Amino acid sequence: MIKRWLAGALALLIMGAFAPVQAETSFTFAGYEPETLYREWSTNLFFQRMQEKMGIELNFKQFTSLEKWTNEKRGYQADGELPDVLFKAALTPAETIDLLEKEILIDLRPLLEEHAPNAWQCILDTPGVLEAITMPNGQIGALPFLSALPTVNFMWVNQTWLNTLKLQAPTNQEELTNILLAFQNKDPNGNTKKDEIPLGFLGPYDLKHLAHIFGIVANDFNLYLDENGQVCHMAGHPQFYAFLAYMRELYQQGLLDPSGFRTADSLRMVTKEKSAQTYGIILTPSVGYLFPQQWLGDYALLPPLYFEGKQVYRPIASNIQTRTFAITSACSKPELALRWVDYLFTEEGAILAANGQENVDYVFDGDGTWRKTQSSENRDFIRNSLISGGCPYPGVDTIDFQVKYYDPSIARVKEEIDLYQDAIVMPFAHKALTFNEEQEVEAMQMVLGRFFDEEIVRFVIGEKELNQTNYQEMLTELERKGLSQFLSFWQNIQ
Repeated sequence: MIKRWLAGALALLIMGAFAPVQAETSFTFAGYEPETLYREWSTNLFFQRMQEKMGIELNFKQFTSLEKWTNEKRGYQADGELPDVLFKAALTPAETIDLLEKEILIDLRPLLEEHAPNAWQCILDTPGVLEAITMPNGQIGALPFLSALPTVNFMWVNQTWLNTLKLQAPTNQEELTNILLAFQNKDPNGNTKKDEIPLGFLGPYDLKHLAHIFGIVANDFNLYLDENGQVCHMAGHPQFYAFLAYMRELYQQGLLDPSGFRTADSLRMVTKEKSAQTYGIILTPSVGYLFPQQWLGDYALLPPLYFEGKQVYRPIASNIQTRTFAITSACSKPELALRWVDYLFTEEGAILAANGQENVDYVFDGDGTWRKTQSSENRDFIRNSLISGGCPYPGVDTIDFQVKYYDPSIARVKEEIDLYQDAIVMPFAHKALTFNEEQEVEAMQMVLGRFFDEEIVRFVIGEKELNQTNYQEMLTELERKGLSQFLSFWQNIQ
């Protein structure tokens, strides 16, 4: 997969493929960077280092409001004033289709093999990428960011609690129940208070991730493909009733966070190291976002639980962050713009974007590990020296570099993340929708999705009795609200 192109990338580097260009060339980059990062592209060291390496001067039209950036993109006209490149473009499929049809963006496909060979090799070597970035008419309007793993809403278990109680991590539904009961009743945080929250979650979205315990994996539209390629709704899955019954049982026993349906990340965030740990298992992409740095070693990834001998789990997003970099018809030298971005699809370029410059921002030790320099420990380092974070940028991740960090806990996390690799199931392949198709599906999802999530909450908290009569009434109401039309829409674009 991604590792396969590293050897080729290094060969190109040795041959001097990225020696500084002497051409008198300048490009205008337009794109989006969230205001919360406080990053200024015009003074950012990443862009300055890229200019030194590639010999291409950059000017910037940076947007810190997503709404303003969206209005900017959608207001472009072929005969109007255009930037040369859209960087951190945050292009939707519909925007990409529209801008290609208006000839505002150029088709990159005929140019990639010759002028961006590293990017092209990554696209060919990573399953699903070519399909994901190709528009219905066969054109490629923008380049992606590729990571080794999809973005996942992981299950994290308090390993310190398991050690204290001399328990092993659960592997199936029965073991999970027993672990949660132990967390609830055996005071694993040792403060003599019954304040432990056995399983923390945030709303029906998180809760539906636990449906994997019953072999159910669906996307954000609550849909999946069956073995015959038919689009199905998870409400009709043969195991969904059993899943609801199990969630109801856990809630009744106090094993689910009682505030899980009415809290927010900002309310459950812990900032003080000395605070009592209260969560046994919690669903979140990263515990580092919720808990103090000193707690991170206390939590371990809990692998997906087994159902009928198999592990399945759904990602939040694919490992393919599509449409991050595009070239407009105003660019007089698209081959040089592609040459610029192609460097980010090499290991060296990826490290420069995400970690900085060797012997300036990080150094290698004699044992092959690396560590940050004092300057990169500065709180402003990421915004001033890197381009990672915020809106996705073009290129590849640096996971093979990250695991060489001197702190072994980083390598441990990589090993644990690998536990999810084989279990990840993408319910649908990427499909590019037009503006009209987006509006059509959003209108249907607004009705169906909200009703379905509300029904899940009602059944789990006991506001509505869970029985076959009420369950069938839910299915009937989904049908009345347009479920068949919704399923047909997705079936027709498969």
